[in-house]
Amino acid sequence: MTIIVALKHDGDVYMGCDSAGTRGLSVRVRKDPKIAIRNGFIIGFTSSFRMGQLLHHEIDYPDPPKIGHYRFMVKKFIPAIRTGFEEHGFSIKNQNKESGGEFLVGMGGKIFHIFSDFQVGENVLDFSACGCGDEYATGSLASTVGDEPRSRVLMALKVAGEFSNGIRPPYRIKVLKNESK
Repeated sequence: MTIIVALKHDGDVYMGCDSAGTRGLSVRVRKDPKIAIRNGFIIGFTSSFRMGQLLHHEIDYPDPPKIGHYRFMVKKFIPAIRTGFEEHGFSIKNQNKESGGEFLVGMGGKIFHIFSDFQVGENVLDFSACGCGDEYATGSLASTVGDEPRSRVLMALKVAGEFSNGIRPPYRIKVLKNESK
C-alpha cells in the first residue's frame, strides 16, 4: 500500500501521497490524507493508517531546531515518536526489539526517512520515497531533475501508480515552506 514522495527545492520540502488503503488484495480509496503539516514538520506515512493518525494528531513533537537537524531527529524526535506510539498502543515489542512503521519527515529544508526500527536515514539525493511504489517514484524523480518541483512530485506519484497495484489517486501534494530562508 502507498506511495509517499518527498522532494527538497530551494529550502522547501514538497511531499505527495496517494489515497489507497489496502488489505490483502482489497483496495479502498481513503478520504484521510497520508501527509500532514504539524509544528514545523511535514510527515507522510506508509505501514498503517493508525500510525498515521498518531503521527498527524496525537504525538507531541519537540520544537524543530534551527541547526543540527540529524542529531535532533535521533535524540529528540525519535524518542517522542516512540513514547507516543507506546502511549497509544501502537508499538510492537518482540524479543526485546521495538518496531513501529515507515514514514518520511521534512523539516528545515531536509528530508528524513524513518524506518520501522526507528532508524533515521537522510538520503544524499534531494528526494526520497517510501511505500510499495518507491522504486518507480524514485526513478521518476531521478529522470525529472530540473523540472518544476510540484510537477516532479505529481509525475512520481503517477508513475508509481501506473506500475503498482497498491496505489490509487487522488494524489495530494503539500509544501512545507522553510521560514528561515
